[in-house]
Amino acid sequence: MVMNSFIHSQTNGLRSSDLEPRLPLSKVRESIQTSDSASPTDRLPPKCPPYVARLPSFERVADPPRMALTQRDRQLLLRLHYYRFLTTHQFEALLFHTGKTPRSLRTQCQRRLQLLYHHGYVARIPLRVTLDVGTGNKGEGRKPFVYVLDRLGLEEVVLILGKARSQLDPPPRLDRIRDWRKLAHDIANNDTLIVIDRLVQAGTVELSTWLTQRQLKSSAYKQMLPAISVNGSLKLKEPDSYFVLNFANLPQPIHCFYEEDLDTEVESAWQEKVTAYFQYRHQGRAYEHFGCRNFRVLTKTTDQNRLAKLKRAFEYLMSTC
Repeated sequence: MVMNSFIHSQTNGLRSSDLEPRLPLSKVRESIQTSDSASPTDRLPPKCPPYVARLPSFERVADPPRMALTQRDRQLLLRLHYYRFLTTHQFEALLFHTGKTPRSLRTQCQRRLQLLYHHGYVARIPLRVTLDVGTGNKGEGRKPFVYVLDRLGLEEVVLILGKARSQLDPPPRLDRIRDWRKLAHDIANNDTLIVIDRLVQAGTVELSTWLTQRQLKSSAYKQMLPAISVNGSLKLKEPDSYFVLNFANLPQPIHCFYEEDLDTEVESAWQEKVTAYFQYRHQGRAYEHFGCRNFRVLTKTTDQNRLAKLKRAFEYLMSTC
């Protein structure tokens, strides 16, 4: 009695004549034989959409899936304008994050980037992969895509910022990327800036000033940077970034110069950089150009061994001063 009432509730009181009649066993066998001889596409139900092939990674399709720009897409393009180079993982950390970044958000990030690429808003850079041939190691494996703004993306950024296109830095040109070590350096540098970006989003800190490496190398700032005299000539030591942080529990802002170290410089070059920063402070040039008598030089390096080398070079330099 209970089972009958359950079936009745599921069919919503339909009469037996309203339900689809069962096929005889002979008809079922004919249906199976017919479906076996048909193509895989013909076996799909009538309402099922046709199968969409996987979109290529580095070649745009002529007729991409339809899309409409969302507010998050515009934030994505704006971040790419400021950072210049961003990987898929960095986009996930910036705009598609929760406590643990669940699989659904990661897939959504990849899907939006895929659509923006095939519609011409962003371009992709294939990173080189190191293969350890003959060593028994597997090598690096596939790396995440690196994105830069493309033509339509730049046009959208112009609309967002309300500026003329000539007032904005042009995005990197793919045919001019030759130094892959510098590209890796810029991506690693952005990792640290993304951490600060996330802290700003969370309301932990305020970022009142942020100058990128490209801005610091421009004519407006180039003569304001730390430098050291080597053999009678002035040698600039350009930071990778400069930013000013404001914390609610501190009365004064914190001025920071940032250095990204990938273990590509010898220790003497590091000592020159430290000397340039000391002279920059003692000569009052930091106060003259950036309004800070004291500042911090934040450095991120590759591992503990490299950190120990930099520390020894710094201590040796301090002992000779």
